[in-house]
Amino acid sequence: MKKAILLASALVISSTAFAGVNSKSSETTVKTDAFATQEQAYNAGYDLMDEYKAMPSHQLRAKLPINENSVKTSSVEVTDGKVTVEEFSPARGEIQYRAVVEVDYQYKYRES
Repeated sequence: MKKAILLASALVISSTAFAGVNSKSSETTVKTDAFATQEQAYNAGYDLMDEYKAMPSHQLRAKLPINENSVKTSSVEVTDGKVTVEEFSPARGEIQYRAVVEVDYQYKYRES
């Protein structure tokens, strides 16, 4: 009986030792509200990008679409981003602009 318990314990301990830490890179797109000019939309987009870059890891973990369960929260970081502006018309004769912010990020997670 002791040997069976010892063997079972060894298997459990060794299986956790083989659980690796993986790194994943991903991206998401965020759109701003509508603005009257392209310049206003670009400024709002860059402000939003700066906000993401300044966020601590735990806030990024909550804000970004991360589907892994065992994420190392301190590893979440924004790696890059891009701001574009799209033109749209909510009504005939009315043109507005909104920023489209592409946020690239990475994080580490434990695979079991």
